[in-house]
Amino acid sequence: MAAAVATLDAATWGESWGFGIYQSDSDLELLDHIAEEASIMFPKSALDCLRCPLFPANFTLRAPMDKIAVIAYLNEGIFKRLARRLKHQANPMALVLLAAVGMELGVVIDKDDLLMIKMTVMQTEMFLEKRNQMVEALEGYRNNGIPWHFRTKDGKAVRMSFEEMHMQSPELTNRGIMKPQSKDVNSRELQMPSPEVEKSGVKKPPVKKEMEQRAIRKPPPNDVISEEEMASVEAG
Repeated sequence: MAAAVATLDAATWGESWGFGIYQSDSDLELLDHIAEEASIMFPKSALDCLRCPLFPANFTLRAPMDKIAVIAYLNEGIFKRLARRLKHQANPMALVLLAAVGMELGVVIDKDDLLMIKMTVMQTEMFLEKRNQMVEALEGYRNNGIPWHFRTKDGKAVRMSFEEMHMQSPELTNRGIMKPQSKDVNSRELQMPSPEVEKSGVKKPPVKKEMEQRAIRKPPPNDVISEEEMASVEAG
């Protein structure tokens, strides 16, 4: 069964420092949005457990003040309510990121919600590295309270890796850090501006062959979810 790809406008992507999960401004902004949505569902007496240790005025799900209490509330039904709420919002990545955070915390996710999340991952346009991370997590997550580790590098770690690669092979990195273009998401081409282009102002054809593999143009084959599972979700 073919799945339609949910397209995103350019502003959704924002600035990226990598191709994986949590490696873009848009992902971090969505995490803030998800935390705010969760705060509406938490009892007022329990909101302190959602606060960020470094910035108590902010709420967070990834590193809350009291992780054990947050997990308990999510397991008691708030995760399911939040997933259903985010499913009907404009940006499908919100549900994908909620699933990622839930697996990082070790939340027990209902079978129906897992199927819904799998379908959303299949139908949402995202970088290949991010998709592969989510597919691996959904296939390997034990769903018994044991957290899943995505091992995503933050901006500082990505920059350090780039600098180390530059020291070893300057010819591979002297044209600038690769990042997605944001003009047209549906026909995105990843390119690296060279010093010659910057000096002359003449645009050269984008580097496509190597980088097209990093940006998804269409969903992968249905190896994440079977047709029977998909039919059961659609029927529900």
